[in-house]
Order: sequence, then structure tokens, then C-alpha cells
Amino acid sequence: MIESTQRVEAQWKAVELVPPMLDAEEVDLKKQITAKESELYQIRSERQYIQDETEEMQATREQRAMFIGRTSEFILLHESLTDDGGFASEIASLREEEENLLKDVDFESFAQRKETALFKFSRFAGHYGNILDLETGVDPIQLDTNKLTIRVINERGKAAWLREIGSGANWLGYHVATLLALHELFISQAIPYVPSLLVIDQPSQTHFPDNTEEDSEKEELQAVNKVFQALSSGIERTDGMLQVIVSEHAGQSVVDGLDNVHLVERWRRGRKMIPWHWSRKMDVKLIGKNAKYAAEDLLQSYIEPAYRETTGDELSDVSILNATFDEDGISFMGIALMMGQIDISFKGHIDFDLNVELLSPAEH
Repeated sequence: MIESTQRVEAQWKAVELVPPMLDAEEVDLKKQITAKESELYQIRSERQYIQDETEEMQATREQRAMFIGRTSEFILLHESLTDDGGFASEIASLREEEENLLKDVDFESFAQRKETALFKFSRFAGHYGNILDLETGVDPIQLDTNKLTIRVINERGKAAWLREIGSGANWLGYHVATLLALHELFISQAIPYVPSLLVIDQPSQTHFPDNTEEDSEKEELQAVNKVFQALSSGIERTDGMLQVIVSEHAGQSVVDGLDNVHLVERWRRGRKMIPWHWSRKMDVKLIGKNAKYAAEDLLQSYIEPAYRETTGDELSDVSILNATFDEDGISFMGIALMMGQIDISFKGHIDFDLNVELLSPAEH
């Protein structure tokens, strides 16, 4: 029993000797791995250095080629300027002409005229700013001709640039005031090279209601109305010499009661500012849509006269029942009410040149 126990202990001791041997091998392997990683890092560093050096050499070659090209170009230019019949004499003549012209310029008078013009601009812009009820109130508006923007000077003399004044509504107001003031200045100075025409697209875009509250909508519409008041005032102050064209979707209420407003057209129910018949390449959005309204726009001017000429009938009324776009124009169906209160249905077609062809007017 004792002998057996001794053998077991000996075996355990033998087992205990194994881990140190394994640990040593593991340490040796880790050292080898570390050494290989160090070598790999060194190789990568050398490769990156070579790559960087190659790119730098490539850039140097490109710069050298550019320098050689520019030098060659300069030599050719120099040769052309130094020959007897080259550009040298022409350049000398132009420089002499420039010097003579500069002698005729009165820079002091020019500076005074510019100062006077900028003062007038501020006065004009202040007038339109009062109508537009701008956020900065009656603070003077100054035009910076170097930075091509405006600044507003408060009562303490501090300037606020346009980019520092918030809200789209204020931006719209200052732009409208600036444009009107500039046009009034140009017209008052009888400057011929600036057309007295101002085109504005949808000024209500920054104002128009973003919710359905009645009070908010009323306030927004009043703000848009002030824009049109300012435009009307600009036309009056220039004695009608300024023409303003505005495309707007806000409706008739924003211009009610204002002078100098002439409604040209309302593009509703599928009607377009650019008519369908101006181009044979119709927008695919038009095909099969709103053709009835397009035909109704031509009812009195083209369809009715064509019907009378074709049939010789006296009509009391003509209406379009339906219509569709096709590759050649509009095919439509209509109904004519005769003087004898007789309804006659008919079909027709309108091409892109607005020629009307009646395909099947009913027999009498």
C-alpha cells in the first residue's frame, strides 16, 4: 500500500515537470513572433518610404515638365515682343493711350458722384423699407459696392450685414427694397445701359402660410400685400418708367385695391405659362391630362370660328365635353348650341400650329 502511494506521488511529480517545459516553448515562440512582426513592420516602413519617394519623384518630374513648358512659352512670347514688327509697338501705343485717358478722368469728381448716388440709394431704400415694415425699422440701409451687399446702421452706429439679419421674410424685404431703390436711382440719373425692368418670381414663398390657422394666414397675406405695395410705389415714383413682372400663386387677395396691377393670366386647372403648342416635344406629364382645359383656352379664339366657317351655322354657345393629347396636338369632342336651341355634338382636332379640323360635325 505504501509502495503504491509512492508510485502515485512520483507520477504527480512527473506531471508537474511538464508545464515549465511548455511555458518555455511558448515564450520562445512569442519571441520569434515578435521578431517576425518587427521585421514585417520594418519591411512595410521601407516600402512606404519607397512609395512616398516614388510619388515625390513623379511630382518633381511633373513640376520640371511644367517649368520647361512655361519657360519655352515665355521665350517664344519674348521673341514675338522683341521683333521689329511684333506686339511691342502695339503695347507701347496702348499704354500711351491709357495714360492720356487717365489724365482726363477727374477722380475727385467721380468719388463725389458715387457718394451722392449712395446717399440717394439709402434714401430710396428707406422709403421702400417703411412700406415693407422691415425688422430694423427706420435704420438706414447702406449699399456696399465693394462687397456687393447691404448693411443696416442702427442708432448707435453699429452695422449689421444682410447675412446677419435673420428670417427669409426679412431677406425678401431687403432684396425688394434694394432692387427698387437701385432702379429708381438708375431712372432718376437717366442711366441708359440698365433696363428699367424687374422680374420677381413668387414673392410669397417666404411668407405664405405654413399652417392653417386663420389669424396666421391673414397676417402672412398682409405681409405679401406689403411687397406689392412697395412694387406699386416704385412704379409711381418712376412715373411708370419701371416695369415690374411678378409671377405669384397667392391669389387675387394680395393685390386687391392696389394701383398699377394688371392681371395677365391665371394659370389654373392645368393651364401652363408656356402653352403646350409652343413645342412638339410635349412634356409627358401633359399627355392624357388637362387637355380639356387646354382646348377650352382656344375655344373662342379658334374652335368657334372654325365651326362657323365649316358649317355656316349661327351659334349661341359652344363647349368642350372632353379632350386628349396626342402626338399631333389635341383631339376633342364638343357640343354646339344653335340659335334654335338645338344641341349638335361634334369632334375635332387642333395641331401645334393651332389649325382646327372638324372631323365629324353632326348633319343638319
